[in-house]
Order: sequence, then structure tokens, then C-alpha cells
Amino acid sequence: MGAKAIPADFSRDPAGSCRRINSWVEEQTKGRIKDLILQGMIKTDTRLVLTNAVYFKGEWVRRFPAENTQTEEFKTLQGWMVKVPLMHQKDRFPYSENENLQILEMPYEGEIFSMLIILPRKGQLETVEKSLSVENLNRWQKEMHPEEVKVHLPKFRTEGRCSLKGELQKMGLNLAFRRGEADFSGMTGARDLCLDEVVHKSFVEVDEKGTEAAAATGMMMRSTALRKEKVFRADRPFLYLIQDRESGGILFMGRMANPS
Repeated sequence: MGAKAIPADFSRDPAGSCRRINSWVEEQTKGRIKDLILQGMIKTDTRLVLTNAVYFKGEWVRRFPAENTQTEEFKTLQGWMVKVPLMHQKDRFPYSENENLQILEMPYEGEIFSMLIILPRKGQLETVEKSLSVENLNRWQKEMHPEEVKVHLPKFRTEGRCSLKGELQKMGLNLAFRRGEADFSGMTGARDLCLDEVVHKSFVEVDEKGTEAAAATGMMMRSTALRKEKVFRADRPFLYLIQDRESGGILFMGRMANPS
């Protein structure tokens, strides 16, 4: 994980500044995150670009045998059936279930980190997503205990980028984007900066061996400017989290709606 503030005279060479930032992010994420900052995002009144990047690569404690992987059907969020490579194994994992969902924990080697996979019951995706909170996640995890589980999980690779500006404003972070009202004087000694844009880009890949994931965020600042056998069959949309098992901190979180 890395973070960097890159001050410069962006008005003289915005394209060059963009290339330098993207090069640093690409280096930090082992080449998985490229072109975080697009041409045109850095403007003549840009004064500071804050970036951070995180890279994770972990191999499962219990790998999926590659010979078990078969092409099978996955029902997408839109209700279409697509063919995907589905991995299979049977072993003991922390597991729990209730009327709305099944939850499975798959640890990575070293058992410091793990992937939590939340599989909503059919028709319950929206209900589960709305109920996803720190409190509920902690409660679900407390209910988990080792079970022998048949696990069916698709191989998938996902990449995405988005602007966080609108979402941050919906969450109440409005003053930071307002010229003349934002207060970043702790950074510059004066109230001469405001946020202009916040962008995020991510990459996650899951296969028989484990998981590779990377993410980066950039902020442009301008001058004011034993019972029944358990079966965990993820052949429909599910949620996943990569988590620090000791602190509970979440490194990555996403929804897999279509792994094809």
C-alpha cells in the first residue's frame, strides 16, 4: 500500500504531470492499475493531486483443484444464463446461513487475510445489499463456525473505474468541493484549496490458486479551485470482501453480477 502527494506547477505541463502520476500508480499496483488520471482531469488551476494505491495477492490455504473446474451456467443480475468456469472443492470453512443469505470465509496463506463471500438466497440480493453494514457483518461473522462445505465458485476477473465526487457529496461531503468554503489550511496554511474530483479504479482476479487485487484513488485539488451437507453454490450474483482477519478492516469489496 502506498500514498503520495504530488505538488507541481500543473499549469505548465498538465499532460506530463498526468503521466508521472499514472506511472507511480502503475508501479505501486504491479501494473494492474493503469491510467488512473485521464487526460483533461488535470487543469490549469490544479494545485495538488493526492493519490493512494493498494495491491494484494494471496493464495488460498485450500486451493481449488484445477481439474475440478468445469464450464457451467451462472444466472446474471439481468436473469440471463451465461457459461462460466466454475471451481469446485469440498473442505472445512467458517460458514453460516440464515433465511436471507449464506456466508463463507476462505482464508489466504498465512491466515492474516481472507475472502468473505456473501451469497444471497434467490431473490434476496437487494435485501442483503440494503442490510449490509458493519454491525450486521460483525453479527454474521460471529455466527460462523467451521463446517464441511461443498464450494462452487466462479473464476472471475473484474476491473472498474468511477468518479466518487457525486457519492461523497450525497454522503454529506459538500464543503470540501466548494470554492471559498473548503478548509484545507492544515495542508497549505491558507484556505486556498478545494476538491475538484475524486476518482477510483480497481482490479480483482479470482482463480484456483487465490486472488490478486489492486485499487487506486486520486483526488484533484484546485485553488479556490454436521447436519445436512452444506452446499455453497455461487452460480448467481454474490458479494465479496477481502478482509484483515485480526482488525476486521476491509481492503476490497465488490459485487459479482456476471463473471463471464
